[in-house]
Amino acid sequence: MPTWRLITLRGEDRTRLGEALDAVGSVDREPGERNPKPFRAELLIALVASPREHPDVPEWEQHATAAGVGHLLQLALWQAGWGVKWRTGHLANSPEVRATHGLADHELLMGWLYVGSIDDALRARLTSSSRPILDPGPHFGQMPQSRDRGIRARRMRTP
Repeated sequence: MPTWRLITLRGEDRTRLGEALDAVGSVDREPGERNPKPFRAELLIALVASPREHPDVPEWEQHATAAGVGHLLQLALWQAGWGVKWRTGHLANSPEVRATHGLADHELLMGWLYVGSIDDALRARLTSSSRPILDPGPHFGQMPQSRDRGIRARRMRTP
């Protein structure tokens, strides 16, 4: 059983999300007026971490896996030509928003991928950017050497 799941929100689903967000924020709108936030993109994909009890995989690692799924999906959608932005906020796991998404008590709403079209001129500008490529060097290192190099040798001789 996967430790994450995705929920797509389109059309009226986005209206229901807006109503839940308004309920949390105590926002009153005029008749016919709706919360514009869920309508900033044509499709929202809710990313849900759904950890399971497992003796070898702690909950934080299952959350990290769900975040990895979200990030990879974001990259894949971008490569396929879609504009994507991961949004979250302090209202994401409020009782009203959780109920709207049908979350179980153990689940965590990690945010929404807002998926929509991207202006061709913006895409061209981004792909032809003259900004320097990021240097990954500062983010890599080596495992520190043991202070007692004899520990490894002693462990290797143990039957």
